[in-house]
Amino acid sequence: MGIEEFCGKVMDQLRKAVPADTEIRMQKVYKNNGLCLFGIGICYGNEICTPQIYMNEYYQSYQNGKKSIVQIAEEVMKLRKSMEQEKIEPITDLQWGNIKDKLFCRLVNLQMNQKKIEHIPHRTYLDFAITCRLLHLVDCNGMASSEIGYDELELMGVTEEELFNQALLNTERLFPVEFRPMVSVLEKILQNQNAPDSLIKESLDLEEMQEKVNMYVLSNTTGVNGAMTILYEDILKQIAIQLKTEILYLLPSSVHEWIVLPGCDDVAFLKDLVENVNYTEVPDMDVLSYHVYRYDRSTDMVEIAA
Repeated sequence: MGIEEFCGKVMDQLRKAVPADTEIRMQKVYKNNGLCLFGIGICYGNEICTPQIYMNEYYQSYQNGKKSIVQIAEEVMKLRKSMEQEKIEPITDLQWGNIKDKLFCRLVNLQMNQKKIEHIPHRTYLDFAITCRLLHLVDCNGMASSEIGYDELELMGVTEEELFNQALLNTERLFPVEFRPMVSVLEKILQNQNAPDSLIKESLDLEEMQEKVNMYVLSNTTGVNGAMTILYEDILKQIAIQLKTEILYLLPSSVHEWIVLPGCDDVAFLKDLVENVNYTEVPDMDVLSYHVYRYDRSTDMVEIAA
């Protein structure tokens, strides 16, 4: 059974559990890096904006025999109910004066999104594309945002330059930078897993480990779309000064963060590391790049190192 047929069967099951005037529809949604997701929307009454519940992982669970169609439909209904508090205002009803402070920029791979960015306002930087999005909400459960295309730009009545100038200003305000030693990130992961303090202390001698693993994580305070932080004003210069180095090596961990090193003798090794992590650990949708980048404090410029 293909995923479209699977979605059809889930929708048939959902229709048994909702009022007769409820519209249930399937939609293909093209996400970052050309990834196509299949979403099911459950629209009650006169709702204009309907959240999409993506079915790709459910499909895998069904194929693996872990869940039945009935079980999946029940989970989808529970998830849809939990989304009822997330009221997303339609972008077509919003004016520039109301939305300009909610715009932000995201950094994505240029080549992997080539077809998509042909139809949306964007700027290029090295082998990246900078796009604009509208922030609807952000909370402990994540973030909801929508892409700004040329149709939306026309509705706003502003130029691309005005759009990007405003979005760039907002991004640093909405998503402040967060720069931490790698070991502190590992410590936070253990804490989030409720590991005992004694285990954390035994596992992580922070000072000793930091000397051995001289790596840092650059992102924003939400941990979402944090790769954009390398374009914050003077941030790389400030980091280089803090680490007392002229050169920084930047490893694209994902669209959400960078790994920063204050120097390296083997750039080829770093490139192999980035490629291996992308292939084995990073979801396809979150891959930012397969390159390694170098920042030179004397020129205040970033270039592709390998």
